[in-house]
Amino acid sequence: METRHVIYFVISLAMTFLLTVITLKILIPKLKSLKMGQKILDIGPRWHKGKEGTPTMGGIGFIIASLIVTAAAATVMILIKAEGVSKLLAVVLFALA
Repeated sequence: METRHVIYFVISLAMTFLLTVITLKILIPKLKSLKMGQKILDIGPRWHKGKEGTPTMGGIGFIIASLIVTAAAATVMILIKAEGVSKLLAVVLFALA
């Protein structure tokens, strides 16, 4: 693997992490206000009651961030014509995996 590919990967990873944090800061209160929280049954351990109301759809934030970063990276790659369409497809599939 070339050094520039490693650099692109690290930059993409950092951008995805940052965007995920921002997305979840917005998304979690929205999910709580929509009452998308987790319901805890009485048959479980007592310490599980503290988790009641925690949103169960937080993974959407990771997917949104990954798709945005992938789209941005793909657009940049197309604009500078550094990579072909097959590489673009590989990037998109990697982000969704």
